[in-house]
Amino acid sequence: WEVNLKSAIVNAPLDADMHIHIIADAKASIAVNERLLAAKLSEAVWRNKLSITISNIESQKEAWMHHLGSLLPNQFDTRIGIGGYLRLFSYEVILKYIPRSEWEDLKTAVYMDTDVVVISGLNSLLSSLTNVVYARGRNEKGEVNYPLWIWGKNSGFMGMNIVDFHEFWGLLRNVLMNEAEVLGGSKDKVRSDQSFLGLVQEQYSEKV
Repeated sequence: WEVNLKSAIVNAPLDADMHIHIIADAKASIAVNERLLAAKLSEAVWRNKLSITISNIESQKEAWMHHLGSLLPNQFDTRIGIGGYLRLFSYEVILKYIPRSEWEDLKTAVYMDTDVVVISGLNSLLSSLTNVVYARGRNEKGEVNYPLWIWGKNSGFMGMNIVDFHEFWGLLRNVLMNEAEVLGGSKDKVRSDQSFLGLVQEQYSEKV
């Protein structure tokens, strides 16, 4: 994770502030915080504002596990555990820390796993996400038609609409209910979060 964090900081946008939000369980959040304090990042001078928030989600894990278990019986991937699904709950954590006046920026947030290494400036990535959004046009209300996420079939690195991502769960529930009706019962198949994102995209392509 240190290489991931350093690569993101080194390639921070040149014309925008950057807020890095790290989601971890109890042990990991303590280790990360100790490492950041040792690095004395708060004493560094940055071209633009850089802030880092660490969220300890230990108290929320049980509720999230219950939610997944009730929605996805026999399909939860116990090999990777709740950590493999955390991105799907990230909106519950991040929105608490960001003033509502700044939520618009969170509609094209960047999510990345800790094994991702950023090798070029994030300016071009942010511009690409913006181009994708505006290419979609506007909705019937004349509002910018933000997708719930933008990806290349890899959930380890993607653009996320943190503000509206809660809609994903309702869409997934509909997909699974339809699947159960067609098959005469739920599929007894282990699926990762990436699989569920793909299922929703297949049925609701206008949302992605």
